[in-house]
Amino acid sequence: MNFSPLTCYQSSLASLSRTAVTAMLAVSLILSSLGCSQSSEESQVSKQDTLDAGLAALRVFDFEQSYEIFQQLSASVQKDEEMWPLVTYSFGVSAWLKTPTTEEGVAEAVRLLDLLSKEKPKSIYTASALLDLGRITEISNFRGDTTDVVTARRYYERVRAEFPNTEMAIRATLFLAQTYVQTLTPADIHKAIDLLDACIQEPANAAWVGLIAQYIGVLYEQYLDHPKKAIDPYMQAAQAGLARHADTDSVLWHIGVLAERAGRDQLAAKAYSQIISDFPRTVYRSVSQERLEQIQKEASKKETDRR
Repeated sequence: MNFSPLTCYQSSLASLSRTAVTAMLAVSLILSSLGCSQSSEESQVSKQDTLDAGLAALRVFDFEQSYEIFQQLSASVQKDEEMWPLVTYSFGVSAWLKTPTTEEGVAEAVRLLDLLSKEKPKSIYTASALLDLGRITEISNFRGDTTDVVTARRYYERVRAEFPNTEMAIRATLFLAQTYVQTLTPADIHKAIDLLDACIQEPANAAWVGLIAQYIGVLYEQYLDHPKKAIDPYMQAAQAGLARHADTDSVLWHIGVLAERAGRDQLAAKAYSQIISDFPRTVYRSVSQERLEQIQKEASKKETDRR
């Protein structure tokens, strides 16, 4: 089997903290263009120029440079200024991710992100700050750093509760589910599946159905050894759109094989037919044609025997 949904998911999950930074930058540029950049005051223009320089450094993951810039800028930006949440969040992220990672840097990041969450609880940057606080708490950031999964879960739950129906709430659900999966106990993996399944039932989360349903399929098949229960989530993911579209033909082939083994020939035929129609040049096309013809022959034989 060529596709690896777990690898795909874990790769996406591992990159969320940096991806979140990039996403925040795009939003921040829009906000800054609507706000303080229109000011004619020389000092404000200077602050905006400094902010833009810091964001430019963050875009290319130059956290050392962005740290220096935001350290300077934070000293002159007041809490009542529109850019303060963005500056504080960016400063905190830079403190956390600059290399080498140190205990002092992580402590500074925690202080800044916690300050933001308390001072501006409704800010979109607070949602990201709470996610990052969860990640900081969940993982070991430097040698000797302790982890606290229970506290991390509280941060993720806060995002889900305080920022419902947002992309950050979905990310928090993914992180929260992963904290249960990593215990490798069936009971906790079922908890993760319940969280993920509830998430994709929400209409607002339609764009994430492919990724999350595929992950549910992986949990059933590879973690719980229930391949039959993995079939429907995999098919749901394939129909909704996989995280990596290039994997769709191999996922459909895998669905077909699992469905045949489970005695669900109609679903297998549907998967094989989709491969034939949608992926005419894939290596799975000829074998899918063979399996489809075999399913049709067996169906005809059963019909004849019934008569």
